[in-house]
Amino acid sequence: GIKDQDWFVVMVEVMIVVVGVYMGIFIGEAATQRNLEKDAHASLELLIKDLKSDQEYLGMVIDMHRSAVAKYKHAINSLKTDPLDLEQATAAIMKLETSEGQTFYPNGSTYQVMLSKGQLDALGDTNLRQKITKLYEMSYIRSQENGLFIGRNTDAINFNIIAYYFDSTTNSLIATSPADLARFRAGLYNQHDYIEWYLGEMIADVKVPMDASNSGRV
Repeated sequence: GIKDQDWFVVMVEVMIVVVGVYMGIFIGEAATQRNLEKDAHASLELLIKDLKSDQEYLGMVIDMHRSAVAKYKHAINSLKTDPLDLEQATAAIMKLETSEGQTFYPNGSTYQVMLSKGQLDALGDTNLRQKITKLYEMSYIRSQENGLFIGRNTDAINFNIIAYYFDSTTNSLIATSPADLARFRAGLYNQHDYIEWYLGEMIADVKVPMDASNSGRV
């Protein structure tokens, strides 16, 4: 058309080229989007498995801390008897050493893959995306911070309270005066209350939203 200076033909040819380019781009983007959605739903299935595994792990951690609360309560009560029952108190305090201090650390590997590859946006369901994001970016992160806090407090109680008033090498109370027993009980109360607090946080901030997320396939 240019050679013949037929500008109408030139315009038609240009339009054909432009339309062809845009169609190629559109088809390519549509195929990319379809592949992204396919990958997103495949990752979603893996995320569901992660959540189920995390639910089992969280349940185990909750049971451990419920058991620890009971052990601390028993130890505190054993130090209240008048006269003090040394055998009962010693047995109760020894059980504190078997209290598991494990905290909940979820598996976020699949979520990080979905986040880095833009698969969350490809899910299409806004409510679903919000559930997933809130669980991983808020509930899980807060739980990890709480876990670090309860871990530090547990170490402080073990090193500064229990080790100060109880000799684990001979399994005996180091001091048995009323004042010492009162301070010992106060320290154990501190840990008892912190474990109860951590339990409440795990249930309200992690277990409830996790159960809600998993009830709707995520």
